[in-house]
Amino acid sequence: MVLVVHDDAIGLLLSADKKLTATIAEQAKGGVVFAACANTMKRKKIAPEALLDAATVVDAGIAEVVRRQEAGFSYVRVAQ
Repeated sequence: MVLVVHDDAIGLLLSADKKLTATIAEQAKGGVVFAACANTMKRKKIAPEALLDAATVVDAGIAEVVRRQEAGFSYVRVAQ
């Protein structure tokens, strides 16, 4: 599973909540990929170093979604 985050959801990968951070780290060890949109990071002035260790940076969230769909992944949008 790949969780691509952008816009306000980027806060998920900046969390200071220790329980959430531990859960994300555990899920990443289990194979979940947490992908942060570089365009969102640039717009919000977020440095890569500010992300949780489990996060990876992708050039653009929508481009990553398209690449994953082309690779056979299904897209599921989760709204807040």
